[in-house]
Amino acid sequence: MARDDEARADAIREAAIRVLLETRREYLAAGANALKHWEQLYDRLVLALRTSSTAEQFVSAFRRGLHLGAPSVEAARAAVALAEAMDADAASWIALLEEEVGYLVAAARKAAEERKEAAVERRADAATRSEQGLFCGAADE
Repeated sequence: MARDDEARADAIREAAIRVLLETRREYLAAGANALKHWEQLYDRLVLALRTSSTAEQFVSAFRRGLHLGAPSVEAARAAVALAEAMDADAASWIALLEEEVGYLVAAARKAAEERKEAAVERRADAATRSEQGLFCGAADE
């Protein structure tokens, strides 16, 4: 793969992972089983990639397979970014993503865990600052 193609492939992978993460967020918000949602996402992702030849078809099939309606603003942005990254030769990029579906899900899981850890850290920092503020205020009186 040429350097330009590899850079484009990386951009498409990143866009696909973003679609996966935003779709996951909506899927969980819609009441998906938190223990089995990665399996469901994986299965629907594989099916959508196998039956699509454009990014638009892929995103639509993926969301439809998960019984999701209209996308959120962030999910819509992710879908448009993926379509723009794939451009005219989407079928070959869809085939690449299908070959790498295991990696896509693994990368999305890692990103989701990192987001979760960062959120826990932010909450802990906020709680610490709040407690320090309470103690400082009490000491001043």
